[in-house]
Amino acid sequence: MAVQAFREVASAGAIGLTLNFSTVYAGSEGTEDREAQRRIDELLNGWFLDPILEGRYPETVQTLLRAQGLERLLDVDALSLAHQPIDFLGVNYYSPARVAADATARGLGVRRLPPQGEVTQMGWEIFPRGLYDLLRVLQHKAELPLYITENGAAFPDPLDAQGQIHDTRRIDYIRRHLRACAQAIADGVDLRGYFLWSLLDNFEWALGYTRRFGITYVDFETQQRFPKDSFAFYQQVIAQKGQELDT
Repeated sequence: MAVQAFREVASAGAIGLTLNFSTVYAGSEGTEDREAQRRIDELLNGWFLDPILEGRYPETVQTLLRAQGLERLLDVDALSLAHQPIDFLGVNYYSPARVAADATARGLGVRRLPPQGEVTQMGWEIFPRGLYDLLRVLQHKAELPLYITENGAAFPDPLDAQGQIHDTRRIDYIRRHLRACAQAIADGVDLRGYFLWSLLDNFEWALGYTRRFGITYVDFETQQRFPKDSFAFYQQVIAQKGQELDT
């Protein structure tokens, strides 16, 4: 309805939306695991994107809605209202999902696999390739300009006696994900912008002030702010138009 109102006033701007995405990987190349991958991809990503782009819910979501007695959400009129043309798609990406088929698992018969390799303080796998793969898929599916509206990492950020925070792991995270963006652009993705999460440490949902995503440290008692090393790094990346990523 907001998109319709926007079009009616003939605004010169652009309208789109941001969705949380997670690239889904199968635990093996086996048929059952690949089918489990499809179901979870439809659940995590297609549930929200397909009604907008295609005017329908994916098969897995339709099955779930009918099982819950929510067939009314599949109404043609409701879906046509959701199926509005947008000008861009915002992408929130933090980590991938890895899954395998499991007949003993309730619901979709799928179990989540543990992360591979390094994780953030949130327990989220650090996998820049997932961002690249996601951008390629979305470019093909949506055929729209893309903006990364959230991407970042929480790590323990102790403030030293000199008021400095040497968050080398965050710098590495940002550098690697920006490289994935650059590769996606080189391979034809229409990526228009990247917004790092976040400028400041903030209140992180149910985890409150126990997780810090910012490139600026916030003393929550005094509200004093201290730029972290990642702040200077990100500033330099912007000033040098990405040349810093090669070092």
